[in-house]
Amino acid sequence: MQVRCSQTHSKNYPEMHKVKGSDKVKTVRQVHSMHHNYHHTGRIRGRRYKAAKQMPDIQLIWNLYQCNPQQGMAKNRSRYWKITSEEMTNYAYDETKLLNWEIKCIREPEEGAHFIGVFMYRHGTAYDYESIHGICYYYNNIDRKEMPAITSFLQGRFNGKDMEKGDRIILKDSKEIFSAQDISELAKEMEKRFDTRAVISLEFEHLSAEELKSAGLPEAKLLPIPT
Repeated sequence: MQVRCSQTHSKNYPEMHKVKGSDKVKTVRQVHSMHHNYHHTGRIRGRRYKAAKQMPDIQLIWNLYQCNPQQGMAKNRSRYWKITSEEMTNYAYDETKLLNWEIKCIREPEEGAHFIGVFMYRHGTAYDYESIHGICYYYNNIDRKEMPAITSFLQGRFNGKDMEKGDRIILKDSKEIFSAQDISELAKEMEKRFDTRAVISLEFEHLSAEELKSAGLPEAKLLPIPT
C-alpha cells in the first residue's frame, strides 16, 4: 500500500511540504519506520495504518518532522547526546536551529530504569490529531504520586495548561526555551529537586560543520541519525 500527500491534507497541515509525483511517494511501512526510529517525537501509539482512514496520522508525522521525502528525514540534521548539565553551559549555538531537546533525569541505581524525561519539540508534540506546542515530560518507573510535584514545578517556570496522554504530560502553550543557558539551568534544577542525574540530548537542523565546531559541540558526542 502506498500513501500520497494530497493538496487537501496539506491545507489541514500548512507547515507540511506539499508532495506531488511518484518520485516522492512513501509507503506506510517507510513512514511508520521513520516514526519509530525518531527519538521519542510525537509517540503515536500502536495503531494499524489503514488507507485513508489513518491518513491524518501519517500527515502529522510528516508535518512534525518537516521531512523532505526525496532527501530523507536526517538530511542536514545533527544530534548530540550524553551531555551533562555543566557541559551544556559551554555551548554557544544558533538557538533558531535547535530543533528538539531532551533532559533525561535518571534516578540511581541506573539499572532500575527510574527516570523522568523533560523535552521540547520546536514543531510541537503529537496529541491525537493535533500538534501541541509547549514543554512536555514523560516518566518511567516513577510513582504517580510524584507527578503533581513535577507538573507544578514545570508550570511554575513555564506556565501552560497540563494535558495528559498515557505516560506523557504536555504543558500546552507554555514558555518555550532553546538556549544552552536555559536548558542547562533547568537540568540542574531537575537534578537538585528530584534527586536525579541529568543527561541532555540536542538535535539541530541546518547547522554547517563550521557552525557546529564554533558552537563548541564535541564531535565525540555526535550521534548518527537513521535515514
